[in-house]
Amino acid sequence: MTDRIGHLQYDAAVVGAGPVGAAAALAFARRGARVLLLEANPGAAGRLAGEWLHPAGLEALARLGVDVLGGAAAGAGHAGADGGPGAAGATEGRGFVVFPDDGTEPIVLPYPDGLRGASLEHHALVALVRARAAAHPNVTLRLGARVTAVEDGRLTIEEKGGAGPVVVEAARIVGADGRSSVVRRALGVADDSTAMSSMAGVELRDVTLPFEGHGHVVLGGPGPVLMYRIAADRARACLDVPHDAEGRPGRRDAAALWSSFSPVLPAQVLPAFRRALDESRVQWAGISFRPRAQYGRGSVALAGDAVGYFHPMTAAGMSLGILDAERLAAGDGGAVDTATYRREREEESYVPELLACSLYQALTRRDAQSAALRHAVYRLWRASDAERRRTMRILACVETRADQFRGAFQSLTRELVRGETMPAALSVLGGWIRWPVASILPGVFRRAYRAHSTPANPLSRGAA
Repeated sequence: MTDRIGHLQYDAAVVGAGPVGAAAALAFARRGARVLLLEANPGAAGRLAGEWLHPAGLEALARLGVDVLGGAAAGAGHAGADGGPGAAGATEGRGFVVFPDDGTEPIVLPYPDGLRGASLEHHALVALVRARAAAHPNVTLRLGARVTAVEDGRLTIEEKGGAGPVVVEAARIVGADGRSSVVRRALGVADDSTAMSSMAGVELRDVTLPFEGHGHVVLGGPGPVLMYRIAADRARACLDVPHDAEGRPGRRDAAALWSSFSPVLPAQVLPAFRRALDESRVQWAGISFRPRAQYGRGSVALAGDAVGYFHPMTAAGMSLGILDAERLAAGDGGAVDTATYRREREEESYVPELLACSLYQALTRRDAQSAALRHAVYRLWRASDAERRRTMRILACVETRADQFRGAFQSLTRELVRGETMPAALSVLGGWIRWPVASILPGVFRRAYRAHSTPANPLSRGAA
């Protein structure tokens, strides 16, 4: 909508047309809003980024009319009108399998209650959701449009080959533009991320995974490996390469990846892994942690990685971002106010964040206390269907209650006491008690300390 040259008016303007931004545009458009969807770098979809959708994220997209696994658009009675096939190459996700670092049998953790996820190449998901958004009559997609200024209710954009800056007025501005969000910077929010590691995304061709339809978490290397299928003839192995004690990145050459990870990978994927390294089919990405504590202010809201992010081993980030996008447009009169959005999403994303950070610490740290805790986790998962279900409901982003996280820790405590002497058990628990404590404190206190948390300590910055 234009009232004069160089000036546009919309009900909502969404910055970033990846899965989260395109989902946000769809959510607003399906409620009748006129939406401007902006993407500065259309080619960014080819980078190494989220490729696993947990059930909550998959179901949220279905409610927006996007069926990732194929067939007509689904959800909320809108099937057919904006329907079409799902994303090419999408594979149904049935859960995860953990390969312990002690060489024991893999532990299968299925999604409970008939829940299903999906895995597919990132660019295929972007293409699908972006096309759905662009096809909606209430959405205007402008590729190559770069945001240069953001104010409350107004932003300025420049387009390649354009006549000059264009001012956009919008009742709601959404920053869904990722970790280096222009919108977040415009709000004056500090970049308080903590570098953790580097991730090598290796494309495996013509390979059969040990547990098809599952995410594979392989432990025992320098960092965890997450493997999953991305197309009928291809899979992805994401290798975590930790920084050293001084914070310097580890080696990125093929020889180092082979020597570090080939001893722990399942034997049946090793030929494909070797070929991929020889043919340089490797993409790299930096892995950092930023707590999901900033959601915007006034008419400007943040969603997805612009809010925060954590280690991708649990693959929850993209689903949480899509749930952000859906919630933004769910107010009674259209857009939910930013304060309500922040309060609800800050609370609903905390347990997945706690699980992701505590699991990464428990499954990768090499000290004796962590090893004892890790083996107790293995025993608990093998012995208890209830605990497998609880873990996967949290991982699937469908269980967000803090009491369930505390309950899991209590079960782990009992298992640890059974497997260790009491002094040893108490010594182990002393180093991990901060995680359930963090889930107990009321929201007003949580919001104060969460913004300063680290991947190793949910209560305060700088403590190990």
